[in-house]
Amino acid sequence: KLKQGVAEILLQEGYIASFDVADPAEGEVGKTLTVTLKYGRNRERALRAFRLWPPAHQTMLAPSAAVRAHGRPSVAVIPFRLRSDDARFAFIGDGLADETIAALSRVADLFVIPRLSSTAFRTAPLGVRSIGEMLGVQYVLSGSVQTEYPRALLVVELADARDGRILWSERLQGDLADVFAMQADLARRLAASVAPFVRSIELRRARITSFEELDAYGITLRGVELMHRLQREDFLLARRAFQAAIERDPVSAAPHAWLAKWHIVRVAVGASENEAADSAAASASAERALACDQEDALALAV
Repeated sequence: KLKQGVAEILLQEGYIASFDVADPAEGEVGKTLTVTLKYGRNRERALRAFRLWPPAHQTMLAPSAAVRAHGRPSVAVIPFRLRSDDARFAFIGDGLADETIAALSRVADLFVIPRLSSTAFRTAPLGVRSIGEMLGVQYVLSGSVQTEYPRALLVVELADARDGRILWSERLQGDLADVFAMQADLARRLAASVAPFVRSIELRRARITSFEELDAYGITLRGVELMHRLQREDFLLARRAFQAAIERDPVSAAPHAWLAKWHIVRVAVGASENEAADSAAASASAERALACDQEDALALAV
């Protein structure tokens, strides 16, 4: 069972594995196992695992309280695998991941795992669901880079860590003549595609999930959608949604900021019964949003 599982994982990465010993017996630990990996044409590499645990002794790292409490869709960016033997570009996979993490971290709607945490999974033979459970994230962004000077091809995919499904994939090309400019450009394009896609997925989930089961982020999305319909009943329901989101997560900036915008829109469309009161409420909500996140773009705009 152990050998079969390891072999299947390695096969997905393009390796053919062979083993020098049988599977460890139930309860047997500390056994040395040599794995020979074959890849490419007539290439092989031997690796040794010095300790094996039976399934009953495996432990899974639980997401930290900080990760569970962020209240936004969470993403981990795994360093992109380099599918090239050109030593000049050995750093590109890590560099692209770092730039992508930086670009996504500037998106207010996303909680991005720091690179020091996600880099540990660069070569780990783990599936998306395992990585998601260990890092406490909903989405995993990963892929590979192929180089053939002067061009580089990035193949990237976004997977749902809860069930392992690939939700989105893309192929992007860059110019290796200026590697650093290429990394920044590809990362910007990735962030511009991934962020709205994740937002649309979360909105679809919010639409089909009962209100009681939604977290503050999902309730806020429902409120934003209702507010933009500009029908009187929907518009009033939007305010109730933002207030419910605040009750569920008082330290999240987004519902405070959207409630501030709700009051501004109410004045702008001529639906306010007391413009001075709505303006004051907008300012108060924006201040509360900035107390939660002093860089919240929407609150700063209000």
